[in-house]
Amino acid sequence: MEADEEIWLLGADFASMLFESMWHVPAFAEWYDEADLSEGYRWLRRMLAILHWYRPGDRWLLRSPQHLERLVDLTPTFPGAVLVQVHRDPVKVVTSTAAMVTSVRRLATASIIPSQIGRYWQWRTHRMLDRNLRQRERRDAPPILDVHFEHLMADPMAVVGSIYERAGRELTDKARRAMEHHVAEQRERHLDVHTVEPEQFGIDAQAVHRDHEEYTARFDVCVE
Repeated sequence: MEADEEIWLLGADFASMLFESMWHVPAFAEWYDEADLSEGYRWLRRMLAILHWYRPGDRWLLRSPQHLERLVDLTPTFPGAVLVQVHRDPVKVVTSTAAMVTSVRRLATASIIPSQIGRYWQWRTHRMLDRNLRQRERRDAPPILDVHFEHLMADPMAVVGSIYERAGRELTDKARRAMEHHVAEQRERHLDVHTVEPEQFGIDAQAVHRDHEEYTARFDVCVE
C-alpha cells in the first residue's frame, strides 16, 4: 500500500542487497561485493519504464542504501539524476540495520543469530561508506545534495524544499499539505517503537566510530 525500495526490482538480475539482507548467504555476498552491476541497473531502468507505462508520471523516485557504493553503476544508467545522501551517526545506522535485518529474516529463515547479523552489518556499512567516499572523489563523480538526518527529523519540509529546488521542481501547496499529513501520521505510528542498543547485536560502538572517523569528519556527522 506504500512505496517500496527498488532492491526488489534489482533482485531480478541478482544485482541487489536483498539477498544478503534476508538470508545468511556469505558466498553470494562475496560475489556481490565485487560484481559489476551495470547490467542489473539497466534492467532496473527497463522495469521502471514498464511500470511507468502502466502508471504514467513525470518523475521516478528511488531510494536504497545500496546505491551508496554503486555510483559508478547508477549514474551512467540514470544520467541527470538528482542524488540526495542522508548522513547519520554510523552507530545508529548499523544498529538500526541489524534490527531490521533480524526482523526481516524471521520471515525467511529459522536460523537467527543477532550477533552474527550485527557484526556483518558493522563491516558491511563501513564497506559501503568507505567506497562512497572513494567514488565521490572521482573526477566524474555526480553532484550530490548532502542532508543531515537530524535536520530531516527537525524540519522535514525544509529539507524537502531544498531537494525540490535542486531538482528544479515546484513544491505545490497540495503536495506540501499531503507530505505534512504523511509526516504527522508516521510520527504518530512510531511513538511506541522500542529503542535497540548496539550490544543487543554484538556491535562495538567505539569500533564503529573509529572506523568512520574520516566519514564523520568530512560530512560533519554528529554523534547521537
